[in-house]
Amino acid sequence: MRSLYKKQVILYIFVLLVTFAVTAAATYFSLSESFIKRERNKLVEHGAAIQEIMGELYFSGAAYDEFDNAIQVLEDYMDAQVFFVNASGRISMVTDGIGEDWVGRTITDKTIGMVLNGNITYVEGTFDGMFADKILTVGYPIRFAGVVQGGIFMCKSLPEIRDNFIDIYSTILIFMIAALIVGIIIVLLFTRRIVKPITEMNKAAKAIAGGNFGGRINIKSRDEVGQLAESFNFMAESLDETEQIRREMIANISHDLRSPITSIQGFLGAIEDGTIPPDKTDKYISIAIDETKRLSKLVENVMDMNKAQAGELNINKEEFSIADLIRSTVISNETRIRDKNIDVSLIFDSISVVFADYDKIARVIHNLIDNALKFTEESGHITVETTAKKDKLVISVKNSGVPISEEDKKHIFDRFYKGDRSRGLDNSGSGLGLAIVKELIKAHGETITVSSGEDYNEFVFMLDIAK
Repeated sequence: MRSLYKKQVILYIFVLLVTFAVTAAATYFSLSESFIKRERNKLVEHGAAIQEIMGELYFSGAAYDEFDNAIQVLEDYMDAQVFFVNASGRISMVTDGIGEDWVGRTITDKTIGMVLNGNITYVEGTFDGMFADKILTVGYPIRFAGVVQGGIFMCKSLPEIRDNFIDIYSTILIFMIAALIVGIIIVLLFTRRIVKPITEMNKAAKAIAGGNFGGRINIKSRDEVGQLAESFNFMAESLDETEQIRREMIANISHDLRSPITSIQGFLGAIEDGTIPPDKTDKYISIAIDETKRLSKLVENVMDMNKAQAGELNINKEEFSIADLIRSTVISNETRIRDKNIDVSLIFDSISVVFADYDKIARVIHNLIDNALKFTEESGHITVETTAKKDKLVISVKNSGVPISEEDKKHIFDRFYKGDRSRGLDNSGSGLGLAIVKELIKAHGETITVSSGEDYNEFVFMLDIAK
């Protein structure tokens, strides 16, 4: 998991560095162009402001010194070198920054021609070797009486222009570097936050693989990682519950197997060594046979559960009267009903013929009534009722007694599960009866529910009404 952390950190930092480099370069070139454009516009504005004054001074026959002084003032004001070109393209005057040796020269550069044609133009370069460094030159036509009589050229060093924005760019760059450092810190923290739950899940998964199902991941975020952690906790909890059920199942089935086996061994041993008199041998052999039947039933129930959960149950549906099946089941338990003095009420809808697997539903009814008889108190009552709803027949088995707790309801249909209430009242069952009921009903494409009131418990399921 450490390698995943490193990979994520390297990836994010690489993205940040690339973004920083691109942004820094773009800012540099954008800021440079912005400053050059601003200086160019300023020179154009100056040219517009002075072109009339310079034209009047020069073409009205002003003294050379007066014109030269005006040019020098212009240079100082604009912080730029200035030279004047007459209509023939010859340089007639320059500022001190250019040099007197250029006066009288004729420049054939196309920029000169464009200005003399009345166009405002600008160019970047050395201007035919006039300057050692690259410069920004703005040419502005000088008009007198509406005719272009020459041009004024204002030149400013490009390195100097760029130097002016370096301070600003350096300040921006410092803030960008600070943002980059903060971004890297956030990446480190954020990546650790993402990888940490994965690391915890890895540890928890290893613990689960080792048989420890108690580990949980304490992640409260609501993003995908949080949902994954929540799902992992749910899985771990399910595995923990399954493991507990498995242990209880082993304990229960061991107990259920040990009891009849111990009884059979005891009786047969007593018969063999003569402890049991010959005249009572038949009685104890009969008890031993009953215990073997109990063992056989337990094994059969386990096999049926395995088949049901593996989807291997064969459902052979037919039409039959559920009312008749319920009556016969109640009659077969008549002795138990009388022994506990239980009042049994059977309430049947006028529609009682269903379309289902007779043998499977007979087992469902038997298990539900058997369960109701176990947990109904002395002189209590049991009500079995059927009600038609559209194309379904609702079957309800309700008994008086201590209500099932909410915790027991969560596991009441689990195999080998016996709640504390059932252990206190009746511990003779294997804990498979209701689990088998659920699987048999499920095989019919239906569900069974359990509800409780202050002094009753009720199981309800539905079957298709025969057409």
